[in-house]
Amino acid sequence: MINNNNNFSDISSMSASVYYGDGQYLTGVIGATGTNGTSGTSGVNGSSGTSGYNGSSGTSGVNGSSGTSGIAGSSGTSGIAGSSGTSGTSQTAAGSFGITVDGGGSVIPTGLRGFVVIPYSGTITEWTIIADQSGSSVVDIWKSTYAGAPPTIANTITGSALPTLTASQKAQSSTLTGWTTSVTTGDVIGFNVNSASTITRLNLSIKITKS
Repeated sequence: MINNNNNFSDISSMSASVYYGDGQYLTGVIGATGTNGTSGTSGVNGSSGTSGYNGSSGTSGVNGSSGTSGIAGSSGTSGIAGSSGTSGTSQTAAGSFGITVDGGGSVIPTGLRGFVVIPYSGTITEWTIIADQSGSSVVDIWKSTYAGAPPTIANTITGSALPTLTASQKAQSSTLTGWTTSVTTGDVIGFNVNSASTITRLNLSIKITKS
């Protein structure tokens, strides 16, 4: 018997017709099914290959030895302290200006005899007259700025206490009643001889304290 799945069953005693394309049928007895052959023996699996050996690790290099540190030197002995120097002399703040009047062998002439420019500021503190011989003279002092130069009698700084020599060869005073005693760098000073007798040469010096 042939089923739809082309499987054969119970074919040991059945007959069947075989159809060919020319319309003929051949009828015969289907032979008995042969016995299945025995299964072949499975092949033996080959043995696994031997694992290779790991290479040995290289030897680590030896670290170099450290250099030896030097020994610190001992501290030197401290030097002996030097002696203190001598104190210097304090700078003086004194200054002066003045004029020399020469009559050339004759009594010194009266009137305006000359000018000086003050090189530093300060305060007038004293005047001194020295003559070549005993005699008398009165000298007035005028002051102006450089811009207002030359000074005139209107610029007198002596008040009523003019430098005066009376029948003597020298005179000096720090009593400056009525004086304008301050002077400034650049001031112009004029010297006027108001009177003179006997003396032929006179020096007037004005002392100041620098500011």
